[in-house]
Amino acid sequence: MCSFRVGGMHCSSCTSAIESMIGSVPGVSSVSVSLLNEIAEVVYDPKTLTEEDVLKEMQGTGFQVLLLDKACQEVDTVVLNVGGMTCTSCSSAIEAVVGGVDGVLEISVNLALEKATIKYDPDKTGVRSLMTEIQDLGFSASLATNDDSSAGQEKEQEITRTKRVLVVCLIVNIFLMVIMMLDNGEMESMMHASFLFGISFMNLLQWCVATPIQFIVGRHFYIGAYAAMKHCRPDMNVLVVLGTTSAYLFSCFAIVYGAFHPEYHPDVFFDMSAMLIPIIVLGKFLETLAKRKTGEAITKLLQLRATTAILVELDKYQNIAEEKIIEVDLIQKGDLLKVLPGTSVPADGDVIIGHTSVNEAMITGEPMPVRKVVGSQVIGGTINQNGVIVIKATQVGNNSSLAQIVKLVSEAQVNKAPIQQIADRTSAYFVPVVVGLAIVTFFSWLYLSSSGIIAIPSNTTPALFALTFAISVVVISCPCALGLATPTAVMVGTGVGAQNGVLIKGASDLEKAHTVTCCVFDKTGTLTEGAPKVVNTFVLDSYMNETELYRFVGAAESGSEHPLSTAVCKEAKALGITTFPHVSDFQNEPGMGVRCVVDGHSVLVGNFSLMKTHDVTLSGRATQIFADTSYTTIFAAIDNQIAGVICLSDTVKAEATEAIYHLQKMGIECWMVTGDRHAAAVKLGKELGLGENNIMAEVKPADKANKVKELQNRGHVVAMVGDGINDSPALAQADVGIAIGAGTDIAIEAASVVLIRNNLLDVITAIDLSKKTFNRIKLNFVFACLYNFISIPAAAGMLYPIWQVQIPPMIAGLCMAFSSVSVVLSSLLLKRYKKPFSAITRLEPPILDDVEVELIN
Repeated sequence: MCSFRVGGMHCSSCTSAIESMIGSVPGVSSVSVSLLNEIAEVVYDPKTLTEEDVLKEMQGTGFQVLLLDKACQEVDTVVLNVGGMTCTSCSSAIEAVVGGVDGVLEISVNLALEKATIKYDPDKTGVRSLMTEIQDLGFSASLATNDDSSAGQEKEQEITRTKRVLVVCLIVNIFLMVIMMLDNGEMESMMHASFLFGISFMNLLQWCVATPIQFIVGRHFYIGAYAAMKHCRPDMNVLVVLGTTSAYLFSCFAIVYGAFHPEYHPDVFFDMSAMLIPIIVLGKFLETLAKRKTGEAITKLLQLRATTAILVELDKYQNIAEEKIIEVDLIQKGDLLKVLPGTSVPADGDVIIGHTSVNEAMITGEPMPVRKVVGSQVIGGTINQNGVIVIKATQVGNNSSLAQIVKLVSEAQVNKAPIQQIADRTSAYFVPVVVGLAIVTFFSWLYLSSSGIIAIPSNTTPALFALTFAISVVVISCPCALGLATPTAVMVGTGVGAQNGVLIKGASDLEKAHTVTCCVFDKTGTLTEGAPKVVNTFVLDSYMNETELYRFVGAAESGSEHPLSTAVCKEAKALGITTFPHVSDFQNEPGMGVRCVVDGHSVLVGNFSLMKTHDVTLSGRATQIFADTSYTTIFAAIDNQIAGVICLSDTVKAEATEAIYHLQKMGIECWMVTGDRHAAAVKLGKELGLGENNIMAEVKPADKANKVKELQNRGHVVAMVGDGINDSPALAQADVGIAIGAGTDIAIEAASVVLIRNNLLDVITAIDLSKKTFNRIKLNFVFACLYNFISIPAAAGMLYPIWQVQIPPMIAGLCMAFSSVSVVLSSLLLKRYKKPFSAITRLEPPILDDVEVELIN
């Protein structure tokens, strides 16, 4: 995939043109163009095309195209300013030395620009180390300006230029209006008298004013129209050019004709040309300002990032021995950072000294501060409130949580929602239909006014009267509102989601989530805390005590990361077992348990299926325990003889029952899928408010995706909520995969929606936000369609025969601008979204400083 920044797009016709032209190129798999972000992403077959081939095809569309650098999660890229280079030997030396540093994957030094671009592995090296290597060679090194900020500066400069143009046009038009107001009495005869080559002063003045506005201020409309017609994909530019140019050329023809025929007093449309283009530019300017607000979510997230950090070194007594202030971009993995009260946490990390409360509302949407003690994890960009802490940086650069959130939101805003295809298909035919309507309007009114069927005002002619209606039809019609209906709502919706702790990866996922009819929950770590505890142990071997049993079972389970294994190992340590015997031939059997050899003895630890698979005969006591208990049961067999039974229980999450209750009230079926035996699963299901028929028990990890598929085959739109590696196939199979943010990276990668907090109430937030966003999209579509259905007939003169109502072209231009701006403002109303439920907040004991502790003591 390669990405491009595309300039010069005005409406969905432009995006459709690019997608149509590039999509038809052999070797191109898919094309996605975002009108708002001005980004195009092209997926292509490298065996058929190269990146340069795709770039040439993109440039052939007639738009301004710039190839963007590829982003890679595993590789960070830094651009450094390098001073002191005098020749290619200097740049070669830097490339040779820095290129040899462990972790540097690629380096390119530009002598003319005095910049070095370095791609590196952040696990092996960092920006500070790279700068030191360059400085050791005798050159200066500093961080270069980010390309994105440069692009932002260019946009700001363009907005400033547009403001100046609008001010000049306003002054010119005010001057023109004043002159026209003076056009009465003796002044009238003087201004309309022949001034030069039979042309009156008034007409010549209007001609001189209108010409630079038509061809200088409006030049980008002509450039866009030419590119659109070149590829037979007419867009809004074509409509603007047709409307204003026809008025301008008609006026020019009238003046020239009047110069050779003194008896003819020409009526001109130069004022329309001079005023209409600035009005349209003003509309696009207001639209740009409004669209900028739809992307404020990413801007706000980026503003959370600290600019500096306090790097510290500790002595052997864990006291701060040295500290210095560095730029946040220079933080490397493993750095120790001091965080003062009231400042932003500079990087993701673990607290190693101190305790505090951290406000994570800007990341998770939860207003209550979260207590942080030694061992707690902190997120870069959150606010430290009332204590001094020292953290150890664990994720920096592009791998930090904040960077990943920004990346996910940015990608989601580039992707198109399926409903956008309606607007794309409509806009492809919109402009030709409008042009056809304008032609029909012109000739209809020309016939009606010339034949006397319709009486026209005395100060006009049939041709001028008919042309006014035709121009109004062209100008008032605009596919922009249709094109903006979906992407603006998606941008605001995904941004609001990120600010409320819900990351939606794409527009299609946002659209799909509102149709969910069934929600499947994984049990361990999703509905439960994922930290089961041993509640009972039965030793069935008369030659073995409980400690001896746990020596074997703990050794076997120490090779597994499953929560049940962790609980067993924890119980073994509680019995005083500090070291486990030697383990060999370890084998994990997914969905059943483990088998291995411990001190020369064959050991099996797992569920009933594991025992059955390896032909272990359960004693009557073991069978009775298994039948009587409703806890999760683990069997232990040594040398194929049953040695013990361990019963475990997991704690249900505080908000799980409430989340399921509210989902069911919303009409969404809730299911639980687990590998636990049926009795234990049913007991937990009752606690959660789930019926026995909605429990999928004794399901192996590999079969979870099949269970999701079964529900889909019944006609359900399925959302799967999970957190573990074994949930990934089910998350991918589901229509909407929802991963708990505290889960594994693989599960998060496979999901469509990521909940930053480990809180199931955010499942309701994700579905509710999807419904609100999709309803806003539909409202935008309805408004855009109604606007055109009502405005085009009105502009064509349908109201004139009865009420003599006529929409002048200038008013039509304002209406066109209003349609686009109103759709954007409608989408911006989503920023007022509030969560349907706030998270259940556990009461934490107050954090006391050392003085308070001493007083209490």
